[in-house]
Amino acid sequence: MIFHRPIFTVLLILVISKSACLYAQQNILYKELTRKISDKQAFQEVDLFSRTSTLTAGPVGQDQLKSGSSFVSLQLNMREVHHLLSEKLNFIHVDVMTPDRKSLSLYLERQEVFGEESRILDSDHKIIGETSGGVYYRGVAIGLPQSLVALSIFEDQLIGVISLPVTGNLVLGKAKSGSSTELSLNAHVLFYERDLIAKMPFSCGTEEIPQLNGEQQLSVQGISQLPVYDVRCRKVKVHLECDYKLYQDQARSVNQVKNYMTGLFNVVKTLYYNEYIQIEISDILVWTNQDPYLHTTLANIIYHYAGYRKDNFTGNITQLISTFQPQQPGGIAFVGTICQNYNGQSGPHSFAFIYNTYSNFPTYSWSVYVMAHEMGHNYGSWHTHSCVWGVNKNSQLDNCQPPDLGSCASGPAPTGGGTIMSYCHLTSYGINFSKGFGKEPGDLLRNSVSTRSCFEDLVSPQTNRTTLSKVWEGDNLYLNAAPKLVSYLYDWFHYDYPIPGEDSSSLKINYSGVYKLAMSNRCTNFSKSDSITIADFQVNLGCPVRKGKRDSVISTLTMNADDAESKDSLVFPANAFNAIPAAALDILVVLRTKIAPIGSSWTQSVTMAYNAPIGTNVSNTNYYPNEFEQYYFSGVKTYTRILGRFDPKGKWVFFARDLRPEVGIDAKVTQEIILTWRMPDTVEVCDIPLCEGQPRTFDAGITGAQYRWSTGDTTQQISTKTQGPLAVTVTKNGRTSSHQIHVTTKTIHYDNPRVICANEKVKVGNHEYNQGGIYIDTLLDRDNCDSIITTRLTVKPVYHTFDSLELCYGDLFMSQPLYNDTTVNSSFTSDQNCDSLHTTFIHVNAEIKGSASVQIACDDEGASVNYSLSGGSGGFTFLWPDGFDQAHRTQVHSGTYLIEVVDAAACTWLDTLKVANYDSIGIAALIQDIKCAGKNDGRIELIPVSGTQPFFINWSNGNNALVNDSLGLGKYTVYISDQNGCKYENIFEIRSPGYIFIDVQTTPSQGNDGSAKASVSGGVPPYKYLWSTQDTTDKISGLAPGDYSVSIIDANGCPGIYFFSINRSTGIENVQDHKVMIYPNPASSLIFIKGWNVKPTSVAIYSSLGKKVAEFKQLEISDKSQALELPLVNIAGGIYIIEILEGNSKIIRKLVIDKS
Repeated sequence: MIFHRPIFTVLLILVISKSACLYAQQNILYKELTRKISDKQAFQEVDLFSRTSTLTAGPVGQDQLKSGSSFVSLQLNMREVHHLLSEKLNFIHVDVMTPDRKSLSLYLERQEVFGEESRILDSDHKIIGETSGGVYYRGVAIGLPQSLVALSIFEDQLIGVISLPVTGNLVLGKAKSGSSTELSLNAHVLFYERDLIAKMPFSCGTEEIPQLNGEQQLSVQGISQLPVYDVRCRKVKVHLECDYKLYQDQARSVNQVKNYMTGLFNVVKTLYYNEYIQIEISDILVWTNQDPYLHTTLANIIYHYAGYRKDNFTGNITQLISTFQPQQPGGIAFVGTICQNYNGQSGPHSFAFIYNTYSNFPTYSWSVYVMAHEMGHNYGSWHTHSCVWGVNKNSQLDNCQPPDLGSCASGPAPTGGGTIMSYCHLTSYGINFSKGFGKEPGDLLRNSVSTRSCFEDLVSPQTNRTTLSKVWEGDNLYLNAAPKLVSYLYDWFHYDYPIPGEDSSSLKINYSGVYKLAMSNRCTNFSKSDSITIADFQVNLGCPVRKGKRDSVISTLTMNADDAESKDSLVFPANAFNAIPAAALDILVVLRTKIAPIGSSWTQSVTMAYNAPIGTNVSNTNYYPNEFEQYYFSGVKTYTRILGRFDPKGKWVFFARDLRPEVGIDAKVTQEIILTWRMPDTVEVCDIPLCEGQPRTFDAGITGAQYRWSTGDTTQQISTKTQGPLAVTVTKNGRTSSHQIHVTTKTIHYDNPRVICANEKVKVGNHEYNQGGIYIDTLLDRDNCDSIITTRLTVKPVYHTFDSLELCYGDLFMSQPLYNDTTVNSSFTSDQNCDSLHTTFIHVNAEIKGSASVQIACDDEGASVNYSLSGGSGGFTFLWPDGFDQAHRTQVHSGTYLIEVVDAAACTWLDTLKVANYDSIGIAALIQDIKCAGKNDGRIELIPVSGTQPFFINWSNGNNALVNDSLGLGKYTVYISDQNGCKYENIFEIRSPGYIFIDVQTTPSQGNDGSAKASVSGGVPPYKYLWSTQDTTDKISGLAPGDYSVSIIDANGCPGIYFFSINRSTGIENVQDHKVMIYPNPASSLIFIKGWNVKPTSVAIYSSLGKKVAEFKQLEISDKSQALELPLVNIAGGIYIIEILEGNSKIIRKLVIDKS
């Protein structure tokens, strides 16, 4: 796009209504200007254009305007332009021809876009330009009640837009220079925005801001007072920030940036003005060097801008304006943040991408729409296609786009174009400036201005009384308004009631109450309330007052409050007000509301509204007296509101709703309209004394009146010392009041002689005396005759003795326990009737405080106890029950101990110490020794009798169970710990009987005369014998030569067997006669061979089948009496023959091997 350098700018927007029906619906600005015309306000006719011609889109605009459309070419009348700039006329009349050849008569009034302190700044906040140089107008087209016009005039250019409800917005501005030979230099064009081929490429990114997505509910808080206009007279200051690209596009001219921005802002201001909202530029900041801002997505732009600018600007809102096109052409703003400080996430910031021109044609209306739209978000408005509108805040206002917040049915089609917060620019409806923001968004904007506190008031009404003195019924008291401004309307209120007919700047006060003033000029501001009390016209010379009777008439209504709004009404009697006695005072209408929540509903969640009967003009669309109740409070509360003095007759309509979605009816609301009054008080006749005959002054009270005393006096005050009746009559403003009293006399001086002892006091009034002398006191009396007391005081002495005493903490003294140092005074009556005093100073030894720190352990080890002591006199000694005398002690077993502590002052402290150690481990053991030598059948079973499970067991042989079996001969150590870490250790021994050794002594046999005798050792006697001959004694005889055996069973049942032979007697010595013993037999893993006079050289073992299974050679034995040890390796159990060789001799024996 090619940008030209604008030299002169005018912006004009005009709106014409759609139909004759719409023509009748006048907008706010139209009403004001037509009223001024009817008030004979002179509008000077101005001929702004020296030449005007209507052209059809051709060489000029053929690529920009639709085929067949027309536009108007205008040449400025520079003389009139310069005249307007110099004279700054307040009211002008301009005629203009539209492209469709219709004549419009524009009536305009001047407005200011800058405030008195506005500035043109650079990025360092230095002033770089003047705010002067342009003149700005707003207005309407006469005959078109819905029209709207804004016009800005500068040195050599006008900027403008004219908007017609039927045909849409018209734009007036300077055409791009050199665009066509059909347009002369500095030519201006007027065309319909609808005729542009391109649509406005605008997208609002507000819904992209995450933290706003949940804030869908709109809340419009009504103003409790009834204003003439529903918006406060306040001024919203707007800070405009222009980026470097905008500065470049305006030929790097700060002045052109100012003209361009003020021309646009003049239209924005007019749009907001038509909503009763006053805005002005606080500052225009121009980046004349590269700005720091992003130009990516709209969300990135607004977050970055807010984070950079923060609160460092002058004004209520700030808007960054750029001609650098972001990724999404359009704008973005934080919603509802006006008056909010930047909090790190959001603030009163917005961004607007604006359009310089569309080819040859300026597109000011597009830029105005973006700027006004994004500012509207700051005020709190959402898009009209958001589902946040309507009675239940869940509807769309139009169908121009699908919902961007919430979900709801499609809204209605807009009539005559969309409003400023709509997206109707994307449809054939377009945007219609004459429709402004629309009713609901406009209400929200006005509410934002009225209820938030950061704005500057345009006017601050005050009321001044004509007198600050006390006033009575009938007195002339006025409230005067300040300031007194011709353009403002004045309305006076008695409480909430607008006083009929009182529309001047002064109000006569006829009765007591709270008054306030409303000053209005398109908006309303209230003064502070002034509470005025008018005293009863009643004389009182000093007697009690009997209050007048109070009375009332009450009408009551009870209604339900639930999720949906409920509506009900009551009718107040028509004759009640007129039936009030003529003398009645303080006549007031009072609203009394009782809220009774049901179930878990809250008192605070009920909202209400009410409308008084027609003609009273008393209403409250947001009655919320329970607003400040605590959340979760659900009690019954009653609230009272004084509405004012008026006749409440007729129909009162009430509304109620509960904001919490509870099941069923949420609350009962009782509304009472109370008409209340009181009758005048009555002053009693009473006696009033003269003080010992002294003259007394009486005052009639009411000032500025006529007075007639029974004494003949005619002044307000008189002085008299005459006893008897006294009366006065007061007359003022046609009112008369009288009062009579009886004047009496009263003694006021009294003598008070007193005699006291030195330790006593005399009290007179508020004074106390204990020294001898004369004292004079005055005691005030309600009758103004104060008593004067003369006290003559005599003080008799007392005798005083002292002693001291040391006590322990809590010791008894005079039957009372003492815990602190104290002084005890004892009195004894003397012969002068004054008590003698004896003072005992008692020092109470500090309380001995002790605590025992007990570290318990297993009871066999004992606990560790350490006492900490404080207080007392120190030097503590301890006495344990067993005589132990230290504070720290170990090995303290479980039990209860009485500990006595004695300090240096012999004061004692007793403590009952209970020690509960962990239970020590106690074990009972069942031991089973080995029955037969060489076996592993020993067994130890442990039985816990104390300790805390679980137990952790570790035997020296690796077992970890309570039962340790299959044990061989030896000692076994067990280590046990329990859950508390207590330990147990013990050594158990498994014993075993010795191996059974059998030796058989034989005698050779020469036939049947051999014999054998068995000798047994080892095992456990006694032994049982069983010979192979079936004999059972230890000796047998009558044996023939051959092989024999003897079996032995000991007391444990352990077996032994011995094989032997009876040799034939030959007379030759045989090796078998040698004594040889093999043991153990039976054997398992090894055998011992022991002989007498035998020295074996080799040993062989044969199976029962004669197979050699083992052989031992080269045996070395140093001593024939030494036992030979042979291992039985790899030999299975069974019966074997063992052959023992010694030289050429051999010995044969049987061997039993048992591997079980």
